[in-house]
Amino acid sequence: MAGGGGAVTPYSRVVGFIYLFNLIVGVGALTLPLVFQQAGFVLGIFLLTALALLSFLGVTFMLEAMGAANSELFVEEYKPLLSKKGGGTVNDLPVISGAASAHSDDGEGVSPYEIKQRAEFGMIARLFLPPLGQVAMYFILVLYLYGDLAIYASSVPVSAAYFTGNTSIVMGQLVWTNNWSASANPLCVDHTCVDLYYFYLILFSAFVLPFCFFRFENTKPLQIITMATRNIALISMIVVSLIYIGQGCPESCDASKGQSIANNGSCCPTLASLTASRSIVNFEGLPFLFGAAIYSFMCTHSLPSLITPIKNKRGLRSLLFADFMLILAVYITLCMSALFAFDSRSLAPDCSDTSLSPCRLQQLYTLNFSNYHAKWLADFLVLFPVFTLTTNFPLICITLRNNLTTLVETLIVFAQSRRGDKARNILTPYMSKGDDVLNKHIRRGVMPLAASIPPLVIALLTKEVDTLVGITGSFAGIGVIFVFPAVFVIAVRRRKGGRAHKKEDRQYREKYFRENVHSSPMKSDGWAYLLFVASVLSIPLAIWHLATS
Repeated sequence: MAGGGGAVTPYSRVVGFIYLFNLIVGVGALTLPLVFQQAGFVLGIFLLTALALLSFLGVTFMLEAMGAANSELFVEEYKPLLSKKGGGTVNDLPVISGAASAHSDDGEGVSPYEIKQRAEFGMIARLFLPPLGQVAMYFILVLYLYGDLAIYASSVPVSAAYFTGNTSIVMGQLVWTNNWSASANPLCVDHTCVDLYYFYLILFSAFVLPFCFFRFENTKPLQIITMATRNIALISMIVVSLIYIGQGCPESCDASKGQSIANNGSCCPTLASLTASRSIVNFEGLPFLFGAAIYSFMCTHSLPSLITPIKNKRGLRSLLFADFMLILAVYITLCMSALFAFDSRSLAPDCSDTSLSPCRLQQLYTLNFSNYHAKWLADFLVLFPVFTLTTNFPLICITLRNNLTTLVETLIVFAQSRRGDKARNILTPYMSKGDDVLNKHIRRGVMPLAASIPPLVIALLTKEVDTLVGITGSFAGIGVIFVFPAVFVIAVRRRKGGRAHKKEDRQYREKYFRENVHSSPMKSDGWAYLLFVASVLSIPLAIWHLATS
């Protein structure tokens, strides 16, 4: 792929659907049930639905921007065929289709807006934003992605070590100790032992690093397996919750509290207790709900790598909308079943006892099943975050690698090009001959390492990166999910309107181009400004969440 470091291996829309589902549904979903309880399920459902719709709005804007970026490449590739100097004619052009036949696989021509080349954030920014906007975009995106990868690299070994206990490796033997702590001394110098956290970090690094050298389409088997295991885990949690609910509480416990007594002597909630005013809407829990839910539908940063290889992009928006609605339904079902099964202050504070009875909602929902009588299922669910984070790491790493590559290529072109057409200089890295801008060994070897090694080094130096990532990721994430799509679509529409085109380019487009087949159905710029409003409202909520945490 031009600008992408090699030919694209296409995949079907079903595989793209799976990729998007895996990318969005991460460990963040496991923190939603507790914050639903704290903020009230009505407020929780409202906020999740609003975030789903706003995030999908941003996705439609990204598709429009990606299509526009591809049309710029189309112009630069075929415009010389029509120039007087080239002596070309319209017959030299490929058959340009209209909006009704927008994709090359339908046999009716190719649309200039067809997403054939991967238009990463960096490429879109270079084509449509001024230099200051480009710098801001790269800074925020890289900050967010590095922060994301750092928390992934730290959380997986911590979770695995928590599951197995505080174990050390001494001279090839496992030495089991008690009282695991994430802040324990990393090295046992006197006994030449290594904290198991670092052992798991090495295993994690060895597993994910090779995938950082691949493309999205190369991770297809891993993603299919991941979706299967993820669905098993989600369905299992919902089913077990329904089993707990079905066991019922046949006799009254404390009617004033809206509780009834279970067979094991503990009290569980009734429908009346869950419809109390504090359970419906509690604004005191809003910062916690916002902190857990803001990234529930985050995917815009990886859309270019995910969407481009899809063979048939007809009905792409409908496919993505169906994915979003399915994920929203999964979130709501998971949270509501959790509230009815575990929302009671009379239950045990944690699930560490051996009574096999339900406990109160935990910060990580899978821990509510750690004492389930089916030990194999309990272990599988407790390890579910490890599986999820491990398979998401390569996807985020590939996205970061692609954007770093775009940044380096463009900087090289600007440094080497002191004269000539500026638009041509900007486009050079993305055209077919642009694959030579970077040495293939740097492109295929150094750039993946530049994306993957820093987060792993951070995880090696410290196990507690939550605060750092919370500060950097919250604000950078708001920019990625809300601000960038809105900025891109406004810049694209202004360029299409002729404000940024030379007269000859504008005449060329008016003659040979039609409507952007990936244009958002929200044509008014007011929808883009709605995302700006959402980002402005999100900043104080993010500060509130960090302060209360």
